[in-house]
Amino acid sequence: MSSYNLKYVFKANFLDGTTYSQNWEDEPVIADHGSSFTDIVDRLDQIETFELYDVFGDFKCSVNLTNGTFQVQDTPLAVKNPKIKIPPETQFKLIYFRQVSIMFNLPNNEEVGHNVQYNIGWQVTVDGENIQQTIAIE
Repeated sequence: MSSYNLKYVFKANFLDGTTYSQNWEDEPVIADHGSSFTDIVDRLDQIETFELYDVFGDFKCSVNLTNGTFQVQDTPLAVKNPKIKIPPETQFKLIYFRQVSIMFNLPNNEEVGHNVQYNIGWQVTVDGENIQQTIAIE
């Protein structure tokens, strides 16, 4: 359902061992309308890992929602602030969005290009404090 070609698609790995992969058309397979994300929106609290990968399978990054860790190309990436203590039983909530920048040629407002940044991460609330960590790829 995107107005631009996707560079990366997601794969959700659920705690029960099932998976869901976004299709390159970003169309829902389960829901009647919306996007591929619409198909999993009711199961966000059941995701173990959330991955982004490219069309060739050459690039992959992921966030683990059971422990808040990230991986890029199967290499662990530490982005947590060590000063923040998160209890082990904490449920990490998925953050996933695409930020689209569109370039125009003025004065005729002709679209000349776009840039898409893909963001994945997690959010938790600890002692009333909202804590978020994300990574972004283009």
